[in-house]
Amino acid sequence: MFSLFKKLLIARQLEMERGVIKVMNNRMTLLPAPFMAYLLKTSKDPIKMGKECYYSAKLTTYNHLTYLLEKQYGLTHHNLEQWMRDVAELMGWGEFTIINVNWDKKEAIITIKDSPVAKEMGRIGYAVDHVARGATAGSISIIFRTNIDVIESKCNSKGDIICEFDIRPNEKFSFNDKLVKQQLYNNDELKKLGWLKLFRKDVKYVKE
Repeated sequence: MFSLFKKLLIARQLEMERGVIKVMNNRMTLLPAPFMAYLLKTSKDPIKMGKECYYSAKLTTYNHLTYLLEKQYGLTHHNLEQWMRDVAELMGWGEFTIINVNWDKKEAIITIKDSPVAKEMGRIGYAVDHVARGATAGSISIIFRTNIDVIESKCNSKGDIICEFDIRPNEKFSFNDKLVKQQLYNNDELKKLGWLKLFRKDVKYVKE
């Protein structure tokens, strides 16, 4: 338990002093679970807000955190599941379980037990774990060596007993699907909104 936390402490890659928290020299903040819930509840357009949170998390993870983890701790294809569990545990997103991975198709299914955001939101009829799925998309894009997106196909906030992430390359999602349209922008929208140009072009993909 807390294995990644312990590794960071031992390697002196976790600093907490005088109002500053740094993980691998990246400044961090700790936010309570209700913060995301209030952000969505008070938004005039919670669907759009969810997309913005998703792409912000994907961008941050893709451009910075996953590469640092690979460099510092040897993240590879083979330790993907343990790494995902460690990061989810460290971030407090709930208990992650990878139940299916297809390396050839670059697809996976992840379930999440005890999502704090979904618990705070209650049953509202749509998925809410946008930061967790964005971070997952950014990380697995590097691991699978292609542009991966994630939709939350099941969520406690939709009345499901568990949250579930459907992970696959961007082009394999159909934007005729209502759920996909709710959670992702298509490429034309990403270009128009300026998201595509923000992703680093020099990211080194995770080794085999």
